[in-house]
Amino acid sequence: MHYKAFKILFIILLALSLFGCDKNETLDIKDTVILFANDLHCTDDDGLSYAKIAQYKADQEAYYGEDNVTLVDAGDAIQGGLLGSLSKGKYIVDIMNEVGYDIAVPGNHEFDYGVDNFMKLAEETSDFTYLASNFTDINGDDLLDSYKIVEYGDRKIAYIGIITPHTLTSVDPKHFKDDEGNYLYSFYGEESDIFYERIQAKIDEVKDEVDYIIAVAHLGMDDEDEYSSNALLANTSGIDILIDGHTHEVYDTTLKDKDGQDIKVLQTGTKGEYIGKILIDSQGDITTELIPMDTIIADDRYREVEAFLVNINEEVSDLTNTIIGHSGFDLVVNYPERIIRSKETNLGDFIADAYREVLDADIAIVNGGGIREDILRGDITYGDIISVHPFNNLLCTAEVTGQMIIDCLEVGVKDLPDDQNGGFMQISGIRYTVDTSIPSSVTLDEKGNFISVDGEYRIREVLVLDKDTGDYIPIDPEGIYLLAATNYTVKNGGDGMTMFKDAKIILDEIMVDNEVIINYIQSFEDGEIPESYSDPLGERRIIIY
Repeated sequence: MHYKAFKILFIILLALSLFGCDKNETLDIKDTVILFANDLHCTDDDGLSYAKIAQYKADQEAYYGEDNVTLVDAGDAIQGGLLGSLSKGKYIVDIMNEVGYDIAVPGNHEFDYGVDNFMKLAEETSDFTYLASNFTDINGDDLLDSYKIVEYGDRKIAYIGIITPHTLTSVDPKHFKDDEGNYLYSFYGEESDIFYERIQAKIDEVKDEVDYIIAVAHLGMDDEDEYSSNALLANTSGIDILIDGHTHEVYDTTLKDKDGQDIKVLQTGTKGEYIGKILIDSQGDITTELIPMDTIIADDRYREVEAFLVNINEEVSDLTNTIIGHSGFDLVVNYPERIIRSKETNLGDFIADAYREVLDADIAIVNGGGIREDILRGDITYGDIISVHPFNNLLCTAEVTGQMIIDCLEVGVKDLPDDQNGGFMQISGIRYTVDTSIPSSVTLDEKGNFISVDGEYRIREVLVLDKDTGDYIPIDPEGIYLLAATNYTVKNGGDGMTMFKDAKIILDEIMVDNEVIINYIQSFEDGEIPESYSDPLGERRIIIY
């Protein structure tokens, strides 16, 4: 070959090698890290899980570069503990600001203190961006951005927010209605097809602008739920990764979308069990990991957030001393020893009445094991109520049969008269007697869960309040009643109460248990507990012989 021709060919080949090389050698694409958690529910450790998250984010930023790390919350952060309830979520958002969150999706419980309260937090308090592609006013106008595009050098990722349409019923419905009962907001849950179409439209709107689409969803996986994350993926295409929440599960799994593509779906449990990590490396390969929160080593960033939390908890301490009511007598767990797990008490009556009245149910039950401290005569503070109900269980209403109620009561009295039982139920809207001369024939499985009653019932003469007449009438075992109880009892089978497993949930985890008591106290003039509760042994709703 002639030298000049060879030289021209060499230049052409060199140019082709430069322009035809792998894009990652010419574009600015580095490793990208997405950190996330869901359902922290204020945590159970005075917020210290947030300090761990801040530390882990700082560690990742030190390794991958600050601009290559994004921190995401998948909902239900601001409710479920004292930090949330005393500030209507503001303290938690303040903490999330300090930690350095970038993106969040509201879970259903972000609306527990009302839509206006949440929107104020989202628009005025948070330094991070709340996203929701299926939350609009009644006219169809978006109330939050549907998605956010984040650039990592030359890589672009769209984060799309998705809320469960069940929010309309898993939060007190009055938050979403006007005074006439008309709905003011929509989560696109009228029909599942509408929900899928809405999300697909948002995916299609952004997919050509970005390299990846990450759904930040508060849905949960449930084969029976048409609005679950698995149902959503089966009916849409274009999502590359789905960060999930809502069902308090721990999973790092793969599901197929509508086109048969494998999609990573991850959830980190609840109350700060894990923090999730998604790594998209410079070649586009995706790896995922769930890191136990207690394995994160505290360092400088942890201590900075810890100091911030100390200041907030000092403010909370002041609030716990705030007076919310008054009682001229003791409301008791102990008389003088603990009796609330084996006998009716006035505090048990009071709390059960609070559940039934605030949730407008026919019947309310409260497991005695969940009522922990007396309320002594005098001023009643926030702190007193938190001590009574420290577990932050959530209230539900469910349609149950009379037989379910009878079975529940039977399990609660199975150990009488010699032993106590945390499942002994304090009650409202019903009355009953117990014949302890009859041997208990309750059958439980090896884990203590109810199976059946195989002999004669100890529970006798169960009567239900007729709201119209004020009289008590015999319970109908086949009748349907609206029951108010905590998620611990009616959903989770606490104390072995699995008889409710097929009950239809009407209001799903709408308020924290201690908030219900506070609301009930404040419903009385000047917060004064009525004299009708003055007898330590209650109104004799339960007669034991």
